Amino acid sequence: MGSADRWQVVREAVTLAAEEEDTRVSVTAIDLETGERFTERGDEPFKAASTIKALILATMARAIDAGTLDLDRMVPLPAERKVGGSGVLNWLTTGIALPLRDYAWLMIAISDNTASNVCIDAVGMEAVQATADALGLSTIHLGRYFKGVAAKPGDPENIASSDDLAALMAAIATGQVAGPEATSWMLRVLGEQQYLDRLPGRMPDGVSWQGKTGSLDGIHHDAGVFTGPQGRIAVACLTQGITEKDDANGLIASVGAAVSSLVA
Repeated sequence: MGSADRWQVVREAVTLAAEEEDTRVSVTAIDLETGERFTERGDEPFKAASTIKALILATMARAIDAGTLDLDRMVPLPAERKVGGSGVLNWLTTGIALPLRDYAWLMIAISDNTASNVCIDAVGMEAVQATADALGLSTIHLGRYFKGVAAKPGDPENIASSDDLAALMAAIATGQVAGPEATSWMLRVLGEQQYLDRLPGRMPDGVSWQGKTGSLDGIHHDAGVFTGPQGRIAVACLTQGITEKDDANGLIASVGAAVSSLVA
């Protein structure tokens, strides 16, 4: 079956998902074995929400390989980095010390905003952007720390596209970001993702998922890698304009069902 035919099930899911008025849906999928790709509005920039935390994780992995980051280093929880929104650290005692590996797990698995800010401090915001530049991810931009609220008009913003988020996940999965040990660590953390009702919400038996979600008001995203008997596909689905979270999750899950069926 030709490449165009292969992606037909994904194309149909995206078309159905985009039928809602005032809804913007962007999808990119990359076959990690063949390099074949599907993209629909993939180069359009969206507010990244928490999907950009995968780029912070990748920057930490590069720092591990460079010898400038030790995941076992104990870091006290700083008051100035505590913010609301997703996560638990905002409610814990200021000054408690955790190893950086725990902050990284909290950043990815439960999308803890405070943990994410600590991880940014551990590598530096400029290094996070340097990772995007080194990987050729031209639309991804980390412009601000996480504050638990959306940026106001004119404030710096965190931006991404489905093309670049899928490419980032592909680079992580294929060892293009870091060496074998740091790559295994990233994939293990991404595989312990606790929010599984979007792209992997309807994946078939025998398929696994490693990924990162992101949410703001009217913004619902997911990106990661499906692995199954027929191979691996990196995928990102970004949405804007869907008010109800359950509606957005169902829409994204329909795209994930189509993509994951290709590796089942």
